[in-house]
Amino acid sequence: MAKPAIIALDAMGGDRGAGVCVPAGLAMLRAQEDLQIILVGQRAALDPYLKDAGALAERVRVRDRPAEASDASA
Repeated sequence: MAKPAIIALDAMGGDRGAGVCVPAGLAMLRAQEDLQIILVGQRAALDPYLKDAGALAERVRVRDRPAEASDASA
């Protein structure tokens, strides 16, 4: 098996945040068997979208970033 590709995904980004980004990341994993993703964002906001990921969850890591860590005005 080839070495997996690993990408980081800003899971809090965009206009709709985790509700769009996490399902999109999971869709990428379904389409690419050799892919792993690192979701970067607030774990509490990401976890609800990961609870039904099943076996895909083995290929997902969460890099917890509190809201204040990403606040440019801080």
